[in-house]
Amino acid sequence: MEEKNTKQVIFENALNLFAIHGYEGVSVAQIADSVNIKAPSLYKHYKSKQEIFDTILCEVSNRMSEARNKLTIPADSEMVDKYENIDLNLLGKMCYDLLSFYLNDEVVSKFRKMLTIERYHNTEAEKLFQKIFIDDVLELETNLFRELIQRGHFIDSDPYIMALNFYSPLFLLLYKFDNSDYKPENLQHLINQLVYSFSERYIKKEKKIDD
Repeated sequence: MEEKNTKQVIFENALNLFAIHGYEGVSVAQIADSVNIKAPSLYKHYKSKQEIFDTILCEVSNRMSEARNKLTIPADSEMVDKYENIDLNLLGKMCYDLLSFYLNDEVVSKFRKMLTIERYHNTEAEKLFQKIFIDDVLELETNLFRELIQRGHFIDSDPYIMALNFYSPLFLLLYKFDNSDYKPENLQHLINQLVYSFSERYIKKEKKIDD
């Protein structure tokens, strides 16, 4: 087996083990054993278990950036203009595509599961989980909703609470459908209902978009 292939197998097997047992619950010896090599041989490819984790984190970051570009999710500077008059069906489709990515991407989904396990006894894992899957999203949405309120599209309300009301059901669906077979059309239907329910609550009546 060539070095490049061995390194990739180590990456994949380590991620699989982390997703099941958590980062702290897996030893270098276990990772090496899963690849049918000895621990000293593993160190030829990665200096430490931490380096494996750092490599996984880098890959997750790259995949999330690629997904954002592929799903045409606007950058911060373009976000308000993009969402100012967005069709609700399109918004529902974008939410569905993003949720599907988090559920089905083989690296990102396992990384999230690892952090979910690790966050309860590892302060750094908790901070990372909060940042990636909660705080960054809420900050982005809070800023978006604040601007849409100022532009007169949304009713006058606390933008952070609005962000919580928008993101919390989606976050719950992420874990409801995790590790389960689901029909995509059912998930899409639920998301569409959430988007329309949110719009009924917060979008000014005269600003509502026709179906």
